[in-house]
Amino acid sequence: MVASKRAFQLWIVIFPNDSGSDCIFLHTPNPHSGFPSDQRYVQWDVTPTGIFRDLLADFEIREGRTDSAVFFYAKGVGVPLEGSTEGTSAMPVPNSSP
Repeated sequence: MVASKRAFQLWIVIFPNDSGSDCIFLHTPNPHSGFPSDQRYVQWDVTPTGIFRDLLADFEIREGRTDSAVFFYAKGVGVPLEGSTEGTSAMPVPNSSP
């Protein structure tokens, strides 16, 4: 597990049909959006593409999909995306004190 004094979520989104929109997200509690991020529409039990298998070999990469995107995050790094619903307090959030 990556140690942090602040709660965060870190993930990558790949858009197979629009690579100009590919992005890396680092999301923390803030006054502008709910935390954790709402990922209830991501289907997590999918056949992995293996895109990051070699690049991130030291991590257990979780992969999910929507109709237009593929989501990736490393299990054990920050607050998990799976089961995440915006603003829910049911997610395991590390101590967010500075």
